Amino acid sequence: MLLLAAVAGPGPAGAFELHGESTGTPRLKVDILNSLLPMASAASNCQTIDSVTASVLVPPRNVETNAEGVIIKGDDVVERWVTEGCGRKIRFKVTLSFDGVGGTYFRIAAED
Repeated sequence: MLLLAAVAGPGPAGAFELHGESTGTPRLKVDILNSLLPMASAASNCQTIDSVTASVLVPPRNVETNAEGVIIKGDDVVERWVTEGCGRKIRFKVTLSFDGVGGTYFRIAAED
C-alpha cells in the first residue's frame, strides 16, 4: 500500500510530501522530517532533498490506543525512511517509542 501524506509545519519540512507508510501522527511526521532533512542534506552533501519515502519494518505490537486511535502504549515501532536528493539515496532507521500518556519519542540513525 502506498500512502501519500502532505505534512506542513515550521522548519525544513515546510509543505513537503512524505511517500509510503508511517505509523506516526501528522505532527510526529513533521517533527521527524524537521530532524531528518538536515541530516540527509549533510549525509548526501546535497542541499535539495527531492523525496522521502517511509516504510514500516517492525509494526506496532501490544498497543493501547486513545479514543482517536492514536497509539499511547506499545512496543517500539521501527521504520525505514529513505531520502533522495542529487541522485543519492540515504537510508535512515527511525524508531518510535511511546511514553504511555500519548507522547512519542523518536530516534533517527543512518543505515549503511
